[in-house]
Amino acid sequence: ILGRDADAVRVIAATLKDRASEVDAAFARVAVYPAFRAMDAAMFIDLYARLPQEIRSQEAMKDLLWQAGRSIVLTGEGLDDQQREKLVSLMRTNIRDTLLAEDARVLAPVMKRLYGPLAVESMMGELMARAKDDETRQRLSEALKGL
Repeated sequence: ILGRDADAVRVIAATLKDRASEVDAAFARVAVYPAFRAMDAAMFIDLYARLPQEIRSQEAMKDLLWQAGRSIVLTGEGLDDQQREKLVSLMRTNIRDTLLAEDARVLAPVMKRLYGPLAVESMMGELMARAKDDETRQRLSEALKGL
């Protein structure tokens, strides 16, 4: 089905609908890419969430999540509340080390809206501890003040 994303997405959707309990990490790992390219937010989130953390923690997979999730989480288009919260949780646990401040700046307002200011402060505190340099800490601090 390589190069036939529309066909792949139809098969993936049918599988998720009819045999969801049988969808494992191996299936999700292959299926997440056509879902990403088709810009099917709900399908992408479902598949990404099925990946084991050791795969989700790979930088390329984090980039995929953030590329897909950035606009989705800001607009919320095409997601119900449960899917939006799942996406925010996935993004929160897969913030990229190389883009701590940038990812935090995107996620903080959404987290504040969904969970309140204490959730944002907690996230920022964790990210400050992870930051490897003063410049990143300063940008995180500025992002927190901007809320």
